[in-house]
Amino acid sequence: MIIAAHQPNFIPWLGLFYKIYKCDKFIFVDDVQISTNNGIAAHRNIIKTPQGILYVRVPICRHSKTNYNEAQINYKEPWIKKLEKTLYLNYQKAPYYEEVMSWFMEVCKTEYEYLSELNIRIIEDICKRFDMDRGFEKSSDYHIEGKKGEMVLNLVKTFGGDTYYSGTGAADYLREEDFEKEGMKLIFSDYSTIRYKQIWRNNIDDLSVLDYLFNCGFKNPFVDGNQGVI
Repeated sequence: MIIAAHQPNFIPWLGLFYKIYKCDKFIFVDDVQISTNNGIAAHRNIIKTPQGILYVRVPICRHSKTNYNEAQINYKEPWIKKLEKTLYLNYQKAPYYEEVMSWFMEVCKTEYEYLSELNIRIIEDICKRFDMDRGFEKSSDYHIEGKKGEMVLNLVKTFGGDTYYSGTGAADYLREEDFEKEGMKLIFSDYSTIRYKQIWRNNIDDLSVLDYLFNCGFKNPFVDGNQGVI
């Protein structure tokens, strides 16, 4: 069984969905620290505008603890209305704007308490529409011990895996020999940027999954013929 895992980022890039596509079971590592900038969650959440890229974020309460599953979303800030307006201004002419926007705003307006709940809902919804249901789990439900490489090994053991599918960013602390000692395999992602027809001129690589959805709809981008490649 191939296991993959990642933090539940907000509207992440397609590279994360490729990891899900390549595994048998995907684990949301939700009990780790998030990256913040003045109380605002910051991840790979870049959209495209006529002027270039724009980061969109979800504010969290300043008193919140810093793990994904403990960070409370700050609904005192009108971030949903701001995000809705931003997406309208930049994607209203996209081919799948109405379909994608209707779904996305329904999710955002559900008002989940914690950042991890919102992010996981978004990712799972997209995966279901991509026909990529992987029996998702959350690491916080299992209290997996260790840090970095040790934690990953324990995670694979916990879920009965024999192979770990990793992003290339973990290459500095994951070693094949550590997995081999446990009778496991380590595979690093072979993801390459998917290019598709975008609105506005000058295509930009590795944007948020939302950019792909607005331009191409809920078609699995990893199935031949679905990408609208240019």
